[in-house]
Amino acid sequence: MKKKMAKSIVQSFPQLKYNRDGSAGFGHFYDPLRGGGYLENRLKTMQKRMSPDAKAYKKRRNATKRKNESDTESSNGTSQSRGSNDIRMSLSGLIETKKILQNCVPSVANKMEIFALTDQTFELRRQDIALDNLSMTKFLEEYPRFSDVNEEAKSLSLVLDEKFCRAVEKVALLRLKNITSSNITENKLHTIHMLEKLLPPLNFRGKGCQSQSHSIFQLAGAGTDPINLAVHKDPGLTQPFLLAVGNSNQPDQYYIVADFSVIYVGNDVVRALYRLFCLFWVYNISYYPRLAPFYNLLEVLVINKTPVCSVKTVLAAINAVQNTACIGDTVD
Repeated sequence: MKKKMAKSIVQSFPQLKYNRDGSAGFGHFYDPLRGGGYLENRLKTMQKRMSPDAKAYKKRRNATKRKNESDTESSNGTSQSRGSNDIRMSLSGLIETKKILQNCVPSVANKMEIFALTDQTFELRRQDIALDNLSMTKFLEEYPRFSDVNEEAKSLSLVLDEKFCRAVEKVALLRLKNITSSNITENKLHTIHMLEKLLPPLNFRGKGCQSQSHSIFQLAGAGTDPINLAVHKDPGLTQPFLLAVGNSNQPDQYYIVADFSVIYVGNDVVRALYRLFCLFWVYNISYYPRLAPFYNLLEVLVINKTPVCSVKTVLAAINAVQNTACIGDTVD
């Protein structure tokens, strides 16, 4: 039945046909081999939302009941047809919403409308990533509005203040015996660098199994072409990272390099870091094991997630230094 529905959809809407893996153009709607596709996912969602009474199987108890059910078969067929049409209309609406988002020009006036339409396409995005295995470059082409988002990172900015940065510096000097002095003079970028160095040794094992080029950010000199760098970057760098361009001591431009795509994110390192963090959640990416503690710290600071043990230890040390500084200020 689901296979027939999938075929019917691509026959009714030829522009939705997509040939892949020998699926005759309808595998993204229903794939009998994998048991996936939009129809399968949609039906599972509908089933989850059904009431317990509607889900319960009721055994036919006598011939009279069977006869009554037989008499209503035609009306049931009509209901099934209506359900099929509802799914087609729902999918057609999502495709249309996706096209609207692709073609609209972001502005202050339509900002909230873009947020609402983006929320509506969540299920379609999850399918595109999981079933069609979209690369990040292709994903950003399909959903370009994620390259436009430039929200203020208020929660992160409030935490990464001067007091926090000084505390991180002191904790790093105390905990990391072989730490090398950083030439970065941009205070918050320097703090990010210290946190990245501070966290991995606490719970990361097997450093040799991963590229040492894995990092939250990379520095590039003034005049660097970000697109050229993205194309020729280390093939092992499969996850997005920040590219800080400008004077090596104090960069003044930040980009997110995601696969072969480059997103300009302005000159505020905290906002750039926030957008990098959000991109992991949008695309549903698992963190590199080497960088997982740092991103868990961001999860704690941004969305109040429970910290892992190593992050909890570092935060406790930072808070202790901050509290000590407060007592010193009070005494003075």
